Amino acid sequence: MGNIFLKRRSLYMFYYWCNRTLPEAEFRYQMADAALKNNVIADEDLTKIEKEKNDAFKELLAYKSFLAELTDVEKEIVYSPKEPNNAIAGIRKEQFEEIRLEVFKKWCAKFLPSNIVYIREIDRKKMGSSLKEARHRKGYSAIEVCKYLGISTGALRNYENGTRIPSLKVFVALCDLYEKNLLEMT
Repeated sequence: MGNIFLKRRSLYMFYYWCNRTLPEAEFRYQMADAALKNNVIADEDLTKIEKEKNDAFKELLAYKSFLAELTDVEKEIVYSPKEPNNAIAGIRKEQFEEIRLEVFKKWCAKFLPSNIVYIREIDRKKMGSSLKEARHRKGYSAIEVCKYLGISTGALRNYENGTRIPSLKVFVALCDLYEKNLLEMT
């Protein structure tokens, strides 16, 4: 089972799904249904319209089953994923973001490809201590590693203290330098 490291791009996919994909599926379903009922389509387009209607129906069914798994507050997050709406306006921003993260995890598990279903958050402190430990085990000084990677000593210190997460490029280079697996370091 692979890993999803929660990134902003995936969160934007979630926003897009909430705000655009579902209303478009509803619209496609209604248009195809109206065309089939009114017999305003040619015979050669009939299978295409039926397929469009079935695809839209599957999307809507998946949406309804997803909503059925959520609490009322979590449903409000789906309806307003970027900021609290009136129904949940009384909660703090931190609470909203925690709930949104849980809804997002559930969404990932349901709608992203099954080979990357396991959701894992990066523990900065654990990653930082693993990086520092691996550097010491290899016998490298911080300055040597910084020169090799082309980063500042402050950046390396932040990575090793767990205050910042390195970019993927830097993280892969560190793992290669320390001869460690990516997953061992997180």
